[in-house]
Formats: sequence, C-alpha cells, structure tokens
Amino acid sequence: MHVLCDFLLLLSRCLVLDLDETLVHSSFKPIPNADFVISIELESVIHRVYVRKRPGVDHFMHEVGKKFEVVIFTASLSKYADPLLDILDKERIVKARLFREACVLRPYTPLTAQHTASVTAERLPCNADLPASVLCVVCVV
Repeated sequence: MHVLCDFLLLLSRCLVLDLDETLVHSSFKPIPNADFVISIELESVIHRVYVRKRPGVDHFMHEVGKKFEVVIFTASLSKYADPLLDILDKERIVKARLFREACVLRPYTPLTAQHTASVTAERLPCNADLPASVLCVVCVV
C-alpha cells in the first residue's frame, strides 16, 4: 500500500526547477573549482562553459525525484542546457526539459526591473492536475 501511495503522490505533483542560478552557476569565463566544463557551438564558434553545481544539488535532486515529477526549465538554449543536464542528472530524475523555445517572454516591468521568461502551464508535460499541483522554483543569487 505504501508503494502505491508514493506512486500516486508522484503522479499528482510536479516540481518545475529553473536550471541557471538555482541548480548551477555557469560562466563562459573560467571559474575557480568548476565541477565540469561543457563545449557548445554558438554562431560557428566553440565556447567552453564552466559549470559549478550549487551545494547539495545532487542530494536535493535525489530527494525531490522521490516525491515529484521533476521538470527543468531554462531560458537558455537547448544546445547549452541539454549537455549540462546530461551530466547533472546522472540518476535521470528529470522527466522533461523545457528550453528557451518553451518560454514566454513577459514585458519589462518596474517590479522586476527586467524582462522575465516563464513557462505557461499548458507547456508543462506533467501528469499533474494543473495548476494546483505545480510548484515552480526560481532562485536568483
């Protein structure tokens, strides 16, 4: 019975996590103690991206994977985020990846002092009963 309850909970909860600055910090410039480096091609030029995982991210991903259907969203390009997630998500916890093309650009507002990108509920590939079951986590440090 406990296993069935956990399974039903998994189907009813969707956790959407922002990739950049929530799970990792990335830079085109070398950063001290990078956890890994990926190479991406942008406009016919190969760039090295230095990636540092946030403290505790591996344990965090393992634990949320037990309780949620995890979706990663980023306003970045898939050619950057896909190879990064291939390395970061070793346990294959992430059920879906949403990139720049899945985002909706929101206009500049004085409240945010910037343009913001967000994912609309209809673009989420979760089994969750939307919108009550979706938790979206975005962290800017």
